[in-house]
Amino acid sequence: MLLVATTSWRAPLTDGPILAHREIAVPDSSDTRPPEARDIPIDPTDLAQFRNAAGRSLRKHLDYSFIRTYRPVLDDGPGRSFDSMADYRRWCNRNLPRWLGYASD
Repeated sequence: MLLVATTSWRAPLTDGPILAHREIAVPDSSDTRPPEARDIPIDPTDLAQFRNAAGRSLRKHLDYSFIRTYRPVLDDGPGRSFDSMADYRRWCNRNLPRWLGYASD
């Protein structure tokens, strides 16, 4: 949607008569999408959720962005260190469930 704005010019440094007058189209500031996307309808529920999210602090965004998931074996014991990548891969293949995605074979 476009709004119409009126612009007028006066001679510099004077309160003299208006020298020019025209109407120009100004984009509606409530729709910040690029022009090619403005014809795509936005679901009001999606827009409300977006506005709610946009109002959250960075701390809240970070709290909501990480999902803590229990990983069997990895989360059960203390930290581990390996002398080589081959040792690490061998340990992963022997001890971790395949669905965790650490298997190398």
